[in-house]
Amino acid sequence: MIRLVYGGRVFNVAWELRLTSKEWSPLTGVSAMNKAFAMLAAFGAIGGVGFIPAHAGEPALGTLNMDTPALSLAEARALKNPIPSTADSVKLGRTLYMTSGCTACHGTDGKALIEVVANATDLTNPSVYKNGTKEGEIFRSIRDGAGVAMPPFKAQISTEEEIWHLVNYVRSLWPADYKPPTAGED
Repeated sequence: MIRLVYGGRVFNVAWELRLTSKEWSPLTGVSAMNKAFAMLAAFGAIGGVGFIPAHAGEPALGTLNMDTPALSLAEARALKNPIPSTADSVKLGRTLYMTSGCTACHGTDGKALIEVVANATDLTNPSVYKNGTKEGEIFRSIRDGAGVAMPPFKAQISTEEEIWHLVNYVRSLWPADYKPPTAGED
């Protein structure tokens, strides 16, 4: 189920995509589905239509939409992630990453080694991040976009809580010397 947002109205749409085993693997990603999500994301960036993966439960930290005001850089830098970086949070972030259109540009491994129109950032290398590596800066890049190449995903991802799980997942991709510790690890 996908919720389409158009003109401030939300429409629930049943989406069925039939894939053969050669087109989809839980280990390698969902290439055909990534293309479908990329097309929806492009429509959202160009035509004002957004898609939001439907997730169970009510939002814990506030809902998002295209009218959510953008954060300033100073506001982003002051943000602290209210979601501890636990294995469960990273797992949920990975699921959101795989289903929210992120793989269309950044690839299933986050290295951005796929053919796309945009010059996507290699998420596994924080030294190449153009818009900051602090948790609030990453949150801002996902929610509000990062220049022309990275559109805002505040219409595709329904809550701030989900973006924070994505932040935890993205930071889990970093090399050990950059990676923040996961809660519960020694």
